[in-house]
Amino acid sequence: MAYRGDIEGLRAVAIVLVVFYHAHVVGFNGGFVGVDIFFVLSGYLITNLLVKEVAQTGHLNIFAFYARRLRRLMPASLLMVAATIFASRFLLSPLEQAHIFWSAAATLCYVSNFYFIHQALDYWAANTGINPFLHTWSLAVEEQFYLVWPFVILAAMKGKSSKTRLVTVLSIISAISLVASIRFTFTNNWWAFFGSPFRAWEFGIGGLGCLVPERQITKSKIIPWALGMAGLALIAYGGVFLSATTPFPGYAALIPVIGTVMLLIAGSGAEPIGTSLLLGSKPFRVVGGLSYSWYLWHWPVLVIATCIYSGKLPLFASLCCVFGSLLVAFVAHHAVENPIRFSPRLMRSPALTGACAGLALVVSLSFIVVWHTWVHRQPQYKKFAAAESDGPKLSNCKLEQQLLSVCTVNESGSPTVVLFGDSHAQQWEPPLEQIALRNGWKLAIISRESCAAADVQAYLPDPGKFAGRRCLEWRHLAMRKIREINPMAVILVSYSKGSVEPIGRLSVPMWQQSTRATLASVSSAASHVFLIEDTPTPSVNIPDCLSRADWTHTSEDICSFDRHDKVFDAIVASEGAATEGLGNVTALDLSSYICGPTICDPVENGVIKFVDSHHLTATFTRSFTPAFERLLSIDGLRARVPLTGASLAAGASEPSH
Repeated sequence: MAYRGDIEGLRAVAIVLVVFYHAHVVGFNGGFVGVDIFFVLSGYLITNLLVKEVAQTGHLNIFAFYARRLRRLMPASLLMVAATIFASRFLLSPLEQAHIFWSAAATLCYVSNFYFIHQALDYWAANTGINPFLHTWSLAVEEQFYLVWPFVILAAMKGKSSKTRLVTVLSIISAISLVASIRFTFTNNWWAFFGSPFRAWEFGIGGLGCLVPERQITKSKIIPWALGMAGLALIAYGGVFLSATTPFPGYAALIPVIGTVMLLIAGSGAEPIGTSLLLGSKPFRVVGGLSYSWYLWHWPVLVIATCIYSGKLPLFASLCCVFGSLLVAFVAHHAVENPIRFSPRLMRSPALTGACAGLALVVSLSFIVVWHTWVHRQPQYKKFAAAESDGPKLSNCKLEQQLLSVCTVNESGSPTVVLFGDSHAQQWEPPLEQIALRNGWKLAIISRESCAAADVQAYLPDPGKFAGRRCLEWRHLAMRKIREINPMAVILVSYSKGSVEPIGRLSVPMWQQSTRATLASVSSAASHVFLIEDTPTPSVNIPDCLSRADWTHTSEDICSFDRHDKVFDAIVASEGAATEGLGNVTALDLSSYICGPTICDPVENGVIKFVDSHHLTATFTRSFTPAFERLLSIDGLRARVPLTGASLAAGASEPSH
């Protein structure tokens, strides 16, 4: 295939979008669409190469194809993984290193997309957003595409009318994958985002683009010029106006995909016209030539710097990381990537290429096993990993119907108390379980991670995670179940800060209104309702922060945080206001028990308070047992005294602060 400078330029556009999005540069809210541009480019180029080989020779040299892919992708990827592990060994604590073992192994085997699906579906797993190998999910999707695509092309191009059949096959594959992607975006989004079957349509549309006859495009200079401008406009729109709150991929991914195909078709003529001239200019070609290497290096540099900084990097620091990683990419590209890719000896022997790749993989995986063993022997790991796994352990759970499960403590007990809400409700299960068993009443836990009890369609801004519709369905079923149970009391909890700006997308008044709606509904189904207002939360993962402080011999005070946050204080006030006029609803503010007057310390009496960046440990919440038992008047729930943060502090055992 003849060299096309506009394709190299498109790579430059894609990588700049991705890198600046990850660096949180203003104006690149939808920069993640750069990955979709890469997918379409791969579909276009690989389909073109394979179709021409079959047309010219009548067959495909599969081994030579895979050897070319290995030489192109694997050396640079291995170098990045090795360098990231080496840097992590000295810059990150053992606990932080433990979070990335299996993602490193999955990256080497090109299955990291499935690994991150597994992590995403486990709500209590380590945060994948600060995993230095997260970006390799797209490389895994591409490699899985390369594994299957040659056989699709070969099967479709046998016999007469092979290109017509190929167009039909690619169209069917793309249509099925697109429909599945749209559906899963709103039902099981992690699969839609990371899963290769749900991204296949992007490669397929790229493949269809290379089958458009050139003569149809070059009939008039106006056609490629108009196509190019329209395609560039679509990509620009996607890069600027899409955002983390956009359900993605779904319909929204059509914007960058169609735009990329338009640009590719526009540049397919022999003479560059319009946008092809721009994309084929030297600055674009230089950056595009480094795009793969830059993509590999920019994310680990940003993540490790963020971990060391213990929070979101300032823009200047992010840009330093971005351009520093570009320099590393330039060196790696010329010193490692190209020499191996174009090695005459390896190019002559696909078998030798495969043998070298296999040996390198075995050695790398063996090194990861040794690294894994070393980390798990470190006292800093053992000490803080225990806190990280000290979350609620729900048991005796029964799936009532799809989306709704109910976990019970003391099934035969009476009366019944319901704990209702999201994961912040679950964190209060340990003390309430002890009280239920001691007093002989039944505790029913109706909860779903990421779904607030408040009547909102919350969007959680994790990569590609849309939970809104399912939360609405779950909340409807939960309310119906609460009315069916007719409990003596309902204890209601939501992670409000996760739904309110700047983390979520709701305003404080909207949160108050949504909380009020749920409280009004629940209060008609129970004798009494207790609203546990959201508790102060740190901005960093506390076990990670404490582990790093211990590892670097610095004070754990660096992990302390200010109890009073402007947004948080407004949320707590709004939740208190939401209870006004509801006679059987009481708001509980536990902040004064968890924190001091102004500062929240991460450790109290040797007990680590947080599992992560916003959930309390089970060991710490169990210390609330006396307060709950005394102030909720658990014995028959006969007492109806107003409960406040002050009365709770008075009734609880005195905290050390």
